[in-house]
Amino acid sequence: MALSQQEREDFLAEPHTGSLAVAEGSGRAPLAVPIWYHYEPGGELWINTGADTRKTRAIRAAGRFSMLAQRTEPTVRYVSVEGPVLSIEPGSVESSG
Repeated sequence: MALSQQEREDFLAEPHTGSLAVAEGSGRAPLAVPIWYHYEPGGELWINTGADTRKTRAIRAAGRFSMLAQRTEPTVRYVSVEGPVLSIEPGSVESSG
């Protein structure tokens, strides 16, 4: 059953670990890794990773990524998002709370 836009946004706003996927170049499989994220309905998806990690380098090079957040109990439910990177900024303890 497909979720409405509001149901998708509400689901993404719940605490989940995301699965990030990003292309790393021609002929290579995409990098796919778990990631912490934050989302508020109607806002932008925010991910937390180090400034010089493999993920960050791949995201900078590709300019986009996909992320999946899922719940497995009591039934499997997931939301997948994809789109362009809007900004890359240094984080802080205050901005991750």
